[in-house]
Amino acid sequence: TYRHGGDALLEQITAAGRSLFSRPAVFMAQVGSQPLMVLRGGAVELKAVGNGAAVYRQSFSGDGLTLQVRGEFSYDGFYRFAVQMAPTTKVVELRDLRLEIRFKESVAELIEAAVTWRRILGPQKECMGELDKKQGLLWDSKAFPSRNWFRIGNMPPYFWLGDNERGLVYSCASEEGMHNDENLAAARLERQGDEVIYTAWFVNSPLHLTKERTFEFALQASPFKAMPTNGRLWRNQGHRQPYKNGILFTDWFTNGSYPTYGRFLTLPLLKKYAKGSGADQAGPMASAVSECGGTPEYLQFWHEWGSGLGWNKQKPPAPPDWAVKMMEEAHLPVNPFIRVESASNVGATNIRYRTWWYEQEVRHADISFIYQDNPPYVYFYDPPNGYGYIRDDGRKETTSAIWNSRDFMKRIATTAIEAGKVTSPYIWANAITPVLPGRSFCRKMLNGEYLYTKLFTLGQIRVMASKQWGMVLDWYPFPQTPESPYPNIGPVRQYWREIFSRLLLHDITNFSGSDDNAGFCDRWLDALDVFWLDDASVHWHPYYDNDTKPRPAEKTTYISTYTAKGRALLFISNQNKNSVIERVHPGELEKFAAGRLKYFYDAETGEQIERAEDGTLKLFIAGMDYRVAVGFATEWKFAAANALNMPGLRAQSSRDPEETLTAMNKHLLNFPTLESVPGGDELYEQWMKKVMAALPAGSADVVYYNAKACSGVDFGKPGIQCSMFYSKKCNAMLVNYYNSSRQAVALGAHIRQVLAKKAGKTGYNYIIHPVYGISEWQFIDIPAQRGLLEIYYADDPDYYGPRRGPFHVGTMVGNIRNAVDANQRSLGGRPLP
Repeated sequence: TYRHGGDALLEQITAAGRSLFSRPAVFMAQVGSQPLMVLRGGAVELKAVGNGAAVYRQSFSGDGLTLQVRGEFSYDGFYRFAVQMAPTTKVVELRDLRLEIRFKESVAELIEAAVTWRRILGPQKECMGELDKKQGLLWDSKAFPSRNWFRIGNMPPYFWLGDNERGLVYSCASEEGMHNDENLAAARLERQGDEVIYTAWFVNSPLHLTKERTFEFALQASPFKAMPTNGRLWRNQGHRQPYKNGILFTDWFTNGSYPTYGRFLTLPLLKKYAKGSGADQAGPMASAVSECGGTPEYLQFWHEWGSGLGWNKQKPPAPPDWAVKMMEEAHLPVNPFIRVESASNVGATNIRYRTWWYEQEVRHADISFIYQDNPPYVYFYDPPNGYGYIRDDGRKETTSAIWNSRDFMKRIATTAIEAGKVTSPYIWANAITPVLPGRSFCRKMLNGEYLYTKLFTLGQIRVMASKQWGMVLDWYPFPQTPESPYPNIGPVRQYWREIFSRLLLHDITNFSGSDDNAGFCDRWLDALDVFWLDDASVHWHPYYDNDTKPRPAEKTTYISTYTAKGRALLFISNQNKNSVIERVHPGELEKFAAGRLKYFYDAETGEQIERAEDGTLKLFIAGMDYRVAVGFATEWKFAAANALNMPGLRAQSSRDPEETLTAMNKHLLNFPTLESVPGGDELYEQWMKKVMAALPAGSADVVYYNAKACSGVDFGKPGIQCSMFYSKKCNAMLVNYYNSSRQAVALGAHIRQVLAKKAGKTGYNYIIHPVYGISEWQFIDIPAQRGLLEIYYADDPDYYGPRRGPFHVGTMVGNIRNAVDANQRSLGGRPLP
């Protein structure tokens, strides 16, 4: 609710049931030598326009200055203001004109301000995440500018302040009509007592005002909209979709379109690829700021639409064979620009063109949405298309596409709804930020496409993953590749476990791609599917809420919990660099789960979790790592001990399983059989015994190579040893690595070829950890002073783990996925393939 009245632009905004302002938001001015004053407000005029829109008018005046304000309010809460300032006499010496918004301290907990992200350092903590508690200056747009190499001024294109459920966005596409000194901040945030004050300056440099000047800005309260129904059940292709009520989306669907960010080649071809994807909903690419220069429309209209990349001046190489094949399949001519991007959807005619081709796709090729890449708030100097102006000092200034992009997103959503695609996300956005104007028309967003996500704090992820945006957050664990422009991230397990230890606290249930084949996002999805999300009784309890929740003993342990009737899932994150043996009291989980939860298991491994007399869970958690615990009222059929046919195996979750595995690693370097590990975790010992029984070193078929026999292998890193067991009959090879150095290492995958050749194994198709079941294809990741086990084998494991062929010992991942299969059959999931 936006309320006008008195001398205020807005007396109050109420969002998600709470008021935002400690005092009304007002215009303030300083004229000549007079003190800064609040401008006096005239009568408020409000007129409804159609359904869900309104026009507002009000004048403000003082000391010879008058402001005529016109506001256009849209149904999504976007409120765009045009302010005409003028002297009431011949001239006004205006020294300061500002908008001052005073927030209640209780709702000013989080910040998201436009800033140029440093690719190595990520988003600065002053601009995203938890707001500093200190008094005084907290942020300003001069110290933290956005895209400052493109423009002279520093007015932020967007700025959001709020809490976990609500807030307010200020946005501005252009400083035209304003009069600001580029060396001073155009916007500032400060804390004064129990108020947090946002100030936007429209004049901060002396202005000899003799005639009318007009400038614009906008406000939009959050939450933007409700979360999509069943949003937790949305999955992307490449990941399992067990839910009957879930939606499976295409992942990077581009077939049938021009080879970059282009429109469809032909509608029949696009429809063919969409249908053949096997997904419930398909959508092509639509970049925010670029598209293929080879489309007929671009060849015709590039003079109007322009190109910041200068594609028309390029001499592109011949298109690759796959692009030529696509064009030939569509019976279209191959021109040299089909692989060249062109700056695009920022002009009015180009927006109309984009909307047209999307409508054709929706109505004739069964397309449901578009994936929109790249940030839509970039700056341009392109006067023919409405961008840029000449400043008072004669210099050219760029303006932002932020509001035009909102128009584009609105039209895409409207087109989808009018075509009956009401369950679609409309736009699946590469979010960059979730607070932009126009995000109210997006229902799915991707983030994580940068290696600096390791530096995201809990507060920054809280902003990104907040439910108030009404978008399902789809995380892309950006993989490490030799071609990556980012720094090498080193050992992948440690890297991804640390990222996920913060990320998964925030109800992330959807991923694009995978994490360097380590499979941790899939293991998390498996844990969610063991818990089973397709249930109206499911409720999520975030670590930052005050409701009763599981209580950890350590201050650096955070717990977010899913509860449902008769069960619970705890994500327990250790944000200490050191390992801990955590004691977690379940609190009143029974109240949320509607029944006593007596049995808890590790939802990644199936290991039973120790419980004390008072019900406290006791479990080991490595530094900057996590455990996932699932709780039931009765014993779980798929406990790891049951998979071993050893139901009486005692719970030892407070022990570090890697110590047990490493002890076995070191022993197997020189001996072909296992020995009991003193003080070891019996579950892991017994699982390894099962593996070794399938590759018995005493048989004539199995050849054992000890560390001495493998000493001639050049691993390229110091301190690496290995031994091997090879069964020609099973076509399987167990490789046992040990890293005696104090540095974790990531060996190149070529080492596997060297070892296979040494053993006489002809090729290998699959790599798997014989106990955990995870697969790391691109790297051989060995922590410091730890071991690693891998099995190379030729069997086809399909998506769910080893199933066929002579070697089928089974892994912890395979056992968990058997549990998910059982849920699908018994709880009304999708039919199993």
